[in-house]
Amino acid sequence: MRNLFLPLIILIVYSSQDAHASTYGLNFSAEFNNTNKADITIEVSQTRRTLRLLDFRAPQDAYQLISGEGSTEHKNGRLVWQPPKTGGKLKYRALIDSKRKTRDGKLVSDAVKRESWAVVRLGDLFPAARIRTVPGATGKSYLALSGPKDWTFETRYGPITDPVALTQATHSFNRPTGWLVAGDIGRRRTQIGDRSVTVAAPKHMSFPRMDILAFLRWTLPEVTRVFTNFPDHLLIAGAPREISRGP
Repeated sequence: MRNLFLPLIILIVYSSQDAHASTYGLNFSAEFNNTNKADITIEVSQTRRTLRLLDFRAPQDAYQLISGEGSTEHKNGRLVWQPPKTGGKLKYRALIDSKRKTRDGKLVSDAVKRESWAVVRLGDLFPAARIRTVPGATGKSYLALSGPKDWTFETRYGPITDPVALTQATHSFNRPTGWLVAGDIGRRRTQIGDRSVTVAAPKHMSFPRMDILAFLRWTLPEVTRVFTNFPDHLLIAGAPREISRGP
């Protein structure tokens, strides 16, 4: 009887090894300094060539000084990176404070960076990408943020002091998204039901943090009742009038 069970035991062992080899890690980090740019690193960790290619939307004027372990190509507004077999790092400098014209000719900013603070979309620092992996591969993503000594960071994932996991393992390119309010900022927090709520803005701004929290205490319970997949953490970000409120 013992010999009959031996092949099944061996099969389970090999399946476990294959599952481990088909996972990879994506570590996203951004470092802020006194310029209107952020230094970005995307690191892939894997034990074999699981994640084979990342193809980013990366206009030349917004993403510069690109270097990567493995193979990189940056042209026609696309950045294609093939990381090494056992993982590696891609580095670039992302422009934060830039202006553009809207359809009606107004000049607006998609992000604002000053010496002591920044308000920017994380999705602009870490652009969307198409990926190529082995069949059935899954990835786990982590985010780390750093800057001058006295800076703090508020995101849709909560305050960032140490690297945080974004979600559970996924088959897609799970990059950081949502607003980031960073630097010398004023914050107010509360718990509404089982949701954590933060209102944050640069300290110099006259932003009605307490009024917003009072409004949310009244409305958020009904919103979360209707939208059952509402996130566990909500960030309300305050920004100067020059920042874009739409397309």
